[in-house]
Amino acid sequence: MEISLHGKTVLVTGASRGIGRAITETVVKAGASKVYAACILKDELIKLSNEVPNVVPIHIDLSKWSETESKLKELEAVDCLVNNAGVLWVTEPGSITENDFDSIFAVNVKAVINVTQIISAKMIEAGKKGSIVNLSSITAKKSFPRFMIYCTSKATVDHITHNFALELAPKGIRVNAINPWIVNTQMGNAVPKNEAEAEMYRQHTPLGRFIETPEIAKVVLFLLSDWSSAICGVTLPIDCGLIL
Repeated sequence: MEISLHGKTVLVTGASRGIGRAITETVVKAGASKVYAACILKDELIKLSNEVPNVVPIHIDLSKWSETESKLKELEAVDCLVNNAGVLWVTEPGSITENDFDSIFAVNVKAVINVTQIISAKMIEAGKKGSIVNLSSITAKKSFPRFMIYCTSKATVDHITHNFALELAPKGIRVNAINPWIVNTQMGNAVPKNEAEAEMYRQHTPLGRFIETPEIAKVVLFLLSDWSSAICGVTLPIDCGLIL
């Protein structure tokens, strides 16, 4: 028996490429009747909606609080939400700027709070027993040089997950997070500064490799589905054993 989201509606942020696209494709294959794909990359969104059935594109800058409220409040109540959108760049102590902090936190933290409270309110009003999955990172649990603000933002996502899980569980809405290590995407492959560093990271990972996007998408599908009906408030490493 396969995991199914038959007839469910889903909102995926940062949906147009990488992990977000893999999640979108996976939930559609699992039977989702409609997937709202929210992203700032307009051309990529159009391409996604042309190539994947049941996708409704939403061109949106999630870093803008009021714009996000305005656009998402127009949506119907969905059954599932995936807060996937995120940004990453080098922030080394001594050279961190206010813009670095504000720009990363605007997407990685503020948008997660904003989107979750908008969508969960719609779920509650419609009487839906929904599921929400946040994309955190193994860097929430283990520090890495050159990415201080990113690591801090993802540690905050873990706490956001715990707090929303506590608040929303009595309403029948489960909130969980996953914590991937490096994923073979455009953003993930930019983490090692060169191939020598990438190989060093692989050697320190028990499974000896990085992660493919379908491996992330399958876990997200599980957490969105009824197969995980008793799982609430977890932050789940998907790290090929790096945390060991």
